[in-house]
Amino acid sequence: MRGILDVFSPEILELITREYQKCDPEHFRNLRLVSKVVNELVEPLVFSTVTFYFMKEEEPNHIPELLKYIISGASPFVRWAKELHIRDMVPTAADGWLEHDPWLGEEREMMLASQKEDLVPAIKSLIRVQHVKFTVNEGESFKDPLCAVAELPGLRDLELTFSYSFDFVNTQVPLARFSKLRSLSLRRLVPTPGIVEGLKHLIASSPSLSQLTIICFSAKPDDEQDGVNQHYLDLCSLLEATGPPAASLSEHTVKDIISSSVAIQALSIAGGQILAPTVVPSLRSLTALHIFNDYVQIDPLFWSALQNSQIHLRKLTVVLILQPIIDYLLSYNGLEAITISHSNCDPGIDRANEEPFVHLFFGAVLPKHSGSLRLIELDDTVERAWIITQSYLQGVLACKRLECLTLTYAFPWKDEPEWEPGRLVIPLADLFSAVSTNLPQLRALTLRQYSQLEEEEEPDLRFSLSMIQVLNIVDLNSIWMQQVEGSFVPQV
Repeated sequence: MRGILDVFSPEILELITREYQKCDPEHFRNLRLVSKVVNELVEPLVFSTVTFYFMKEEEPNHIPELLKYIISGASPFVRWAKELHIRDMVPTAADGWLEHDPWLGEEREMMLASQKEDLVPAIKSLIRVQHVKFTVNEGESFKDPLCAVAELPGLRDLELTFSYSFDFVNTQVPLARFSKLRSLSLRRLVPTPGIVEGLKHLIASSPSLSQLTIICFSAKPDDEQDGVNQHYLDLCSLLEATGPPAASLSEHTVKDIISSSVAIQALSIAGGQILAPTVVPSLRSLTALHIFNDYVQIDPLFWSALQNSQIHLRKLTVVLILQPIIDYLLSYNGLEAITISHSNCDPGIDRANEEPFVHLFFGAVLPKHSGSLRLIELDDTVERAWIITQSYLQGVLACKRLECLTLTYAFPWKDEPEWEPGRLVIPLADLFSAVSTNLPQLRALTLRQYSQLEEEEEPDLRFSLSMIQVLNIVDLNSIWMQQVEGSFVPQV
């Protein structure tokens, strides 16, 4: 009898199995029953990720049995699991949020006993795990499992997401136990002194740390709230960059600051944090910077420091485009991805003078990086300055290597006021024609709706089209759009 390898080469068979995993992940594990050869390909993929959760759901929760199976060493997860997810732990009386616990009576006692007795040994049994995602709830129950995660010999990537009500002031988070990390993500963080000290120790013990994500709670100096949410994280202090105080630092002396040994390549931040020029020496290896909201306090000299230190970002996300950013982006070539997302911008910020910077962005920045840009994402459904016009479109069309493009487009609505003559919308057919003709590598185009209606009345409408190349072979006039569940669906 001919075997499957007589029909397909191992390389082709592996491609088939991986594609099947994408198309039908729910039934992918059933391929293990096809043959021994297929099982050898499928088993490492099926058991590459394991999730420990204790929440009561519609389906029976078999976590107690799974934990014991893993502890026994017989589970395929012990051989293959490289990623571990931990979430929805059972609260104890000391945690103070029993009202959110769906378990009752004997069921609760069984799940709580399994969590207390078997969770830590099961974690320690997964010696091949490299990536851990841990959702940390209020209370003390997380400490022992988190310490067990820190002891995993192959751990390289850690993601911690804290509950909104987590008490950072009165709860110790054992960050200092972690070392040798490659990437670190902390979300919903309050940077108390204890957290900052733990982070410093972690970073100092992780010389290969290249990706750092810190999403703090948003803090405003004028907020009348408890002090717990008013901590600002000074990244310079955290990364231990050396140099004179920011107040005495001119853009001409920034480049003379001694560099530290931190080798972070990708930095993602949001919330109450401070970006000062003194942190730049710690970011000599930086190639990607993502600032997700405007609560981050950025010293304008930070951008000058990047320029003077010849740190050339390949990926950048900001919420506002201002002159210091324009000047920095015009100082070099090679930007590959730019995202300007005003959806995370404080509505109270005065943006009346933004239009000159928008002109510079389309007219100077995009042409400057036209040879390298692959992604442009401009998401502003509030400020008309960002509506795509014919002159703005020329800057976009200069970027011949673009693969993904998001623009703000003014779909006309009968209830909206007339547009002034200088703001006439580009006809959709003309826009498609220009894009399909001039951007041969474009795979996805998204047009976000701009509206002058009140926020509560504004329809959330988008036109999203993948494989834009099809426009080269169809009559543009045959493309029409239908509103379905708030989305524009292309019909060709």
